[in-house]
Amino acid sequence: MRAGDQENSSISRVGLVSDPLYRPEPTLRGLGASSIGVAVFNRQIRYCAINHTLASFNRVPAEAHLGKSLDPIIGKLANVVGERIELVLHTGQAVTGFEVSGKLPRRPDIGYWLEDYLPIFDERGRISNVCAVVVELTHEKRVEHCRTKTHQRLTSMLRLAQSGVNQCLRSAAHGGTRQIDIDQNVKAFRRLTKGFQEILAEITAVDPARDLGKSGGEFPSSTLPPRQRTVLQLLAEGKSPKEIASLLNLTPNTVRIHKTRIFKKLGVDSVPGLVRYAIRSGLVEL
Repeated sequence: MRAGDQENSSISRVGLVSDPLYRPEPTLRGLGASSIGVAVFNRQIRYCAINHTLASFNRVPAEAHLGKSLDPIIGKLANVVGERIELVLHTGQAVTGFEVSGKLPRRPDIGYWLEDYLPIFDERGRISNVCAVVVELTHEKRVEHCRTKTHQRLTSMLRLAQSGVNQCLRSAAHGGTRQIDIDQNVKAFRRLTKGFQEILAEITAVDPARDLGKSGGEFPSSTLPPRQRTVLQLLAEGKSPKEIASLLNLTPNTVRIHKTRIFKKLGVDSVPGLVRYAIRSGLVEL
């Protein structure tokens, strides 16, 4: 990508906030209102442009980023992020698919992000800036952790249930079941029932899309952001990421990021599965 020559304003119409001395090219301006975080760094690794999405990730106003180094904004994560930006400045090669996790200064929880770092070249072909493209994965990671924890709890509870059933069978084989054994097993199964209810409540709280009673077992397409619904529909119609990027004025990598997030939200793992979902949701017709 090459630095643009158009007149710059401190806040563009689409939400990209930039330093008055930096003139973002039209492609970057178009990402200002995106649901994907975007920032541009100069050769001193200071913010010279950022959109409101990434600013919200950092819990710092967009304007407060401008001219700042990484340290006061992202704290202990500054070293790992700064190393990737320096690598792009030194080699001129993009760094993609980099996963970052940690605690930001103004966030109480540990966050997870998928980041790409892309070189920006000036008219002479020299690297002038680095663009960071950031997708937040914190919610998805929490869901994954919840599922792992839930699997462990279910395994333990099923072993307890199996133990109770085996005890009943042994008692019956030796001439009948005593009342005390019946009472103990009733209490055990009541604890199991309560445990299953608690697990269901936890799953619903961390991942509302799994609340089968409200959503019919599927994540409703209306809850996807408008851009992702459009990408979903075009994918279901057989368009490739490159074709979708051309139609929506996006980069193919941005389309792939949208595709990954759509797959995770809908719980599908293939394009045929996505097509079936789109047909059931009425987004495409046979």
